[in-house]
Amino acid sequence: MSKSRTLPSRQRANVLKAYRSRGRANRNLWLVYSQKTNRDWVLKSDRHLVHWVLNLETDADIQTFELEPSDPISLATDGASGNMDALVVRSDGTREHHKLLLRTQQEPAQEPAASPERLLGSEDALPVRVFTEADLRSRGAEAMRWLKVVCYCAAISHRGNCF
Repeated sequence: MSKSRTLPSRQRANVLKAYRSRGRANRNLWLVYSQKTNRDWVLKSDRHLVHWVLNLETDADIQTFELEPSDPISLATDGASGNMDALVVRSDGTREHHKLLLRTQQEPAQEPAASPERLLGSEDALPVRVFTEADLRSRGAEAMRWLKVVCYCAAISHRGNCF
C-alpha cells in the first residue's frame, strides 16, 4: 500500500488495516471520537463500544484514558498492561486498568483477602476493574442513549468541517 499524504487517507488506511487484521471475526469495528482525549479511537467490538461510552467517555469521575494497545493495529504487548483494555486516570489522580471479559473467558479467581493489585503479580501494579459481558449487556439501552449525545458533540466540535 502506498504512503498516504492526507490525514483522512491515513486514517482510512489505518481503519482498513485494523479491519483486515481481525481475520474472520464476526464483530463490529467502531471508529469513535473522544472529547476527553481529543482523538479518534478504533474499538474492536460492540462490548468495547458500550464500555467506552458508559465507563470512559461519559463517566464524570474519569479525567482521561488510554485504550490498550494504544495503537489498535499493533500486535505487540508490553507485559501485563498489554492484556488490559484501558488505562484510566480518575479525577482524583489515581490510575487503574480496565479489563473486558469475553463470553469464553472466566473472571479471575480472587481470594477474599487478595487485592486487585495482586492480579498482575506486582506490588506496584495498578488496580484492575473487570467488566463482564453481563455488566455491559444490561446497560446496552443506556449506551445507545449516550451515543446520540456523544455523536452530536463530535459533530459540533471544533474539529473542522466534517460534513
